[in-house]
Amino acid sequence: MIVQQQAEVKFWGTATSNSRVVVKPSWSKPVSVVADKDGKWNVKIRTPKASYTPLNITFDDGQAVTLHNILAGEVWVCAGQSNMEMPLQGFYECPVEGYQDAIATSGQMKGVRYVKIPAAMSAVPKDDAVCRWEEINPNSASYCSAVGYFFGRKLHEVLNVPIGLILANKGGTMVESWLDKDYLQHHTDEPTDSTEIAMKYPKDWLRPLLWGNGTFHPILNSTVRGIIFYQGCSNVDHNSSTYAKRLTELINQWRKGFHSSELPFYFVEIAPYNYGDAMGTVAAFIRSQQQEVANNVSNTVLIGTNDLV
Repeated sequence: MIVQQQAEVKFWGTATSNSRVVVKPSWSKPVSVVADKDGKWNVKIRTPKASYTPLNITFDDGQAVTLHNILAGEVWVCAGQSNMEMPLQGFYECPVEGYQDAIATSGQMKGVRYVKIPAAMSAVPKDDAVCRWEEINPNSASYCSAVGYFFGRKLHEVLNVPIGLILANKGGTMVESWLDKDYLQHHTDEPTDSTEIAMKYPKDWLRPLLWGNGTFHPILNSTVRGIIFYQGCSNVDHNSSTYAKRLTELINQWRKGFHSSELPFYFVEIAPYNYGDAMGTVAAFIRSQQQEVANNVSNTVLIGTNDLV
């Protein structure tokens, strides 16, 4: 596990209703909190400066549980659709250039870890997901997001601190797939009832609302340094005229969820492909919408891709 360095990091869990939970971090004094009537509790603890020295933390409500091998470093979210989801080993008949060398040498990256949030739909926002942190090495690197891997490798090379990657993505999703119910109901004509959503979108990866509820909402209790985002292809022929407005709203929603109004948001220009349009104008329009967001939303950066081909 990687925790964001030098930050007020939230730890949360469940215990017996109204019980006292004592939280004992190895790097600071113990703190206690009382669980609510549903047994839910959370507490914020200041984390130390980034280091490769392992930390531990114990949660005790009468039955102690200890997490070991925690590192303080830089934590980033890797979100989007299939271009972000694609693992380092590639998809079927779609390899990642240089992946064999990357996997073979991945063990040299001391303290780089990732956690993959299971891609799941939900009619209501979920607070937790069943997942686990993995140390990046030749046995695990194949399954890490390729974009996330190379981003994490560069951060590690430049900063020389532990790096944590939270992978929360789903191939084929639209920007609407990640927006919340309130916005979709009041500012779009997208359905928000699960049955109506399924009727309009037989292909589940296109469904609005549900992926954000089930795949992204579980990480909003986390404390992170920023977000990298690679999405847009599925909006080339769907609601393209409102893409800039809706992506701006998504950035605002996620910043609010992470309690960070200027949280860095770095997003990738859609790949230079014609998307079934021989003239190439539909893709150019989405790229212009992406540039509009970069021009008007603070602390965002658009990473160009047209120079890669």
